[in-house]
Amino acid sequence: MAKGNLAENILYNIGGCENIEKINHCATRLRIHLRDQSKINIPNIEGEKGVIRVVTNGDQLQIIIGSHVTQVYDAINKLYLNDVANKNNYPNVKKQRIRTKKPMTVLKNCSAALSATMTPLIGPLIAAGLIKGLLALAFNSGLISLTPGPFFVLYHLNDVILFFLPFFIAYTASLAFGGSTALMLTVVASLFFMPVGIQKIDEIPFGEGINILTYSATVFPVLLCIFFSATAERVIKKIITNSASFMLVPLLTLLIAIPLSTGFIAPAGLWLGQKIAVYYHAGYQVSPVLVCMLFAGVWQLSVLIGLHWIFALVMLNTLLIDGYDTALPLLIPAVLGQAGASMAVLTVNIARRKQQKKGEISSVLSAILGLTEPVIYQTNLPLRYPFVIGCLSAALGGIVYGLYQIKMYSFGILGVLSLLQTETIGTSGYIAYGLLGGVIAFITSFLMTLLYRLIKKTDN
Repeated sequence: MAKGNLAENILYNIGGCENIEKINHCATRLRIHLRDQSKINIPNIEGEKGVIRVVTNGDQLQIIIGSHVTQVYDAINKLYLNDVANKNNYPNVKKQRIRTKKPMTVLKNCSAALSATMTPLIGPLIAAGLIKGLLALAFNSGLISLTPGPFFVLYHLNDVILFFLPFFIAYTASLAFGGSTALMLTVVASLFFMPVGIQKIDEIPFGEGINILTYSATVFPVLLCIFFSATAERVIKKIITNSASFMLVPLLTLLIAIPLSTGFIAPAGLWLGQKIAVYYHAGYQVSPVLVCMLFAGVWQLSVLIGLHWIFALVMLNTLLIDGYDTALPLLIPAVLGQAGASMAVLTVNIARRKQQKKGEISSVLSAILGLTEPVIYQTNLPLRYPFVIGCLSAALGGIVYGLYQIKMYSFGILGVLSLLQTETIGTSGYIAYGLLGGVIAFITSFLMTLLYRLIKKTDN
């Protein structure tokens, strides 16, 4: 089915464009905030070719599609924007958002906001990280020289992106939190201003030792500042509705946001990020094997309940502060455990000449590269035991990562390809050990799932 037809059918089965509050996407899912959930026809949506699963989360509808989600998103967004323009934003539609203060829902909402903020940045971050790892491997092998030139620029591209990451986050977070992009960038730019002759700030709360480079070393300051600034702007817009709002709204937003951001919110965010890194290191040093087993084992569960972006933010925070992270590599056994379980199910089905679902083989390959949601929702989760076996096998593979304390030097969630990102100039050996842990997770999961399926002689 053409992507345009799929987009039209999805819109029809969620109650039309007028039922959409907001729409965005992550690596594999459409995320649609709805005004009225009673208009959703989930069976019809799941019956569409190209749709793997539908999950509801509060007022948010998550349609799991796979790696081609951006194409479907573009088609739906085009129809949605055209319809909104024609109907003047549906002024008579009453919003019926579900609001709850349950802790788990708050965490899920935070994760959804983080997903909308970070997803557009994942592509450049992963690409730059893979380039850095590949060039480091070539340099350590004596194949190239990293003297100033094209290779030198490419190697440090990841460092450049991380240095300017606060401004990238300011842009994407302004869209996620509903703030004016130019205003949000202005607030973040104010964090990097340091008067001539002053090297650091010591006079503000949490502010000891802060300088203009400090805010490039963690992500929490900019996220908190944008959240506060966007909230302040929305409140001011509701209060000031006259013809002078175009001037007064940005004026008042900056007058409120910049003093509070530079004086309190950003330093508090920096303090929070540093404390999280300290506590993670403390736990890791006590027992790296136990930490790696737990993290690798529960990662896919965090994906399942929608909290993985909170963990990913902690990983990125540690990476920015220390220049490396020991939790990021654990995504490799986590995804390979699910890939191995799904491969076992596929193998038995082929042996029994059972008809395969379209795209099942490509879903396994995608899982090996890091996109596990298709195999999880298509195969492992409906059968239950492959998902559990995949998590247990990931924990087993995580033991190797803890024993050798494998580190990753750039942000990446690409499965087995992320092994390249464990390489940096002067440091080698992690690739072999990381591959060993990944292979253990994959083979263990494959064999355990295969044996379970053959012993039980089940078609389910």
